[in-house]
Amino acid sequence: YAFLLLAAARAQFASKHVALLYALFNVSFTVLSVPIGRLGDRVGRRTIIAFSYGLYGLMAIGFAVTTSKAAMIPLFLVYGVFYAIDEGQTKAYIADLVPDTTRATAIGAYGFVTALVYLPASLLAGGLWKSFGPQATFGAAAAIAFVALAYFLAFQPRRPNESSGQARLLA
Repeated sequence: YAFLLLAAARAQFASKHVALLYALFNVSFTVLSVPIGRLGDRVGRRTIIAFSYGLYGLMAIGFAVTTSKAAMIPLFLVYGVFYAIDEGQTKAYIADLVPDTTRATAIGAYGFVTALVYLPASLLAGGLWKSFGPQATFGAAAAIAFVALAYFLAFQPRRPNESSGQARLLA
């Protein structure tokens, strides 16, 4: 979040308006979480998660190239969409892949590993920002998102009950 808030400040938003952008992100996330959950139930979580990686990559490119206030507003909304997918669909996808008796352990392990990665990732992003500017930070985020998308599509398992039609969407 901090880098998004720094990007808003870079676009000359006053501090009080940066807080409103953060609130806008939260509203977007909150309003869209249930509809995105329903969509994931209907078309498959894997499809929605793959979409979120591409969306995140495009959003990061947007943050890298713009300093426009007008462009920042939809970028914060898009981040809310991404976050709604990431928070709900990723955990549900993990739960789909493991036996009922290990779901909580699997989701807990996911949270643990994610938390472990956040500190070095944030330090790297901060180093990129300080040394090369925000374009490098968001460019790296976009590149990682697109690599993650390719990996996810190529190597991640499908749910045991995922239909062949949903699998074809990602082929």
